[in-house]
Amino acid sequence: MTKTTAELRESVAKKLRIKSVDMDLDADTAATIDARIQDVSDYLREAGLVWWEDNAIPNAAMMPMTLMVAAWACADVGKAGQSYESGFSDGKTQLASIKPSAVTETVRAEYF
Repeated sequence: MTKTTAELRESVAKKLRIKSVDMDLDADTAATIDARIQDVSDYLREAGLVWWEDNAIPNAAMMPMTLMVAAWACADVGKAGQSYESGFSDGKTQLASIKPSAVTETVRAEYF
């Protein structure tokens, strides 16, 4: 099972306490979170920690991604200095620990 980017946006907004059942996200805030989702995904893909296609986030990766995106988005939505920033390293560690072994790169000696 997978989650969408929209579901990740909602999860990040709830984590940052800028969305609740009776309060929707405004378009600017949603766009800001979406931009941070893309930034974090690009960074992690380059680092080899994202193995899924865009808009198909594995269920197990939702919490780590929520923590990391919230860490990068918190200042943009007025939530800096409330300990969200520390979530990036925690999320990155969690994501690395669940990366399937089939996509884990191995070290190989290269002989000339």
